[in-house]
Amino acid sequence: MKAPGFSEAGAPATGCAPPGCPVPCRYLKGGVHSRRGEPARVRILVADDSDTLSALVNDILTAEGHQVDIARTGTEAWELLRSSAYDVILCDVVLPGIDGLRLYQLVAEQRSDVVSRFVLMSGRTEHVRRFAQATGAVFLAKPFQVDELVACVDRCDQLHRNSV
Repeated sequence: MKAPGFSEAGAPATGCAPPGCPVPCRYLKGGVHSRRGEPARVRILVADDSDTLSALVNDILTAEGHQVDIARTGTEAWELLRSSAYDVILCDVVLPGIDGLRLYQLVAEQRSDVVSRFVLMSGRTEHVRRFAQATGAVFLAKPFQVDELVACVDRCDQLHRNSV
C-alpha cells in the first residue's frame, strides 16, 4: 500500500483520508468511482455514526459498483430498513438511538428475510463475537482492511443470490 495521501502513482491524491488511514487512495474520492460504468450491483445500508468511517466505506463500496445509503443512528437505519429493500446491511454496534445489537434483533424479528445479510461491525470484539455466535450474526471486527470489507459484502450478497 502507498503512503496515505498519495495515489498509486505516488502523486498527491484528492479526497484522501487522514494520515495513518489503511485505505488505499484509489478507493477514495478522486480515484476509481465505479466498475466501468456498470449499474450498482448490490444495495447496501451502512449504519455508523462516524462520518469518517461512513465516508470511507461509502467510497470503497461505490468504487466496487455498489449503491450505498448511510444512516447515522440506529433509529434512522430502522426507518430505512422498514421503507426500503437492501441486499446487505453493515451496522456499527455502538449507535445513537437504537444500538446495533438491538437493531439486529429487530431485523431478526420483523425482517427475517435480510437477517442473514446483516453484518455487525465493532472494535469491541469479544462481547460482539459472543453475541454473533449466539445469534448466528455476521461479524466484521474494526479496524478492518479494504479486502475484508469487500469480501464480506460479496459473501453476504452471494448468500442472498443463492437463496432467491
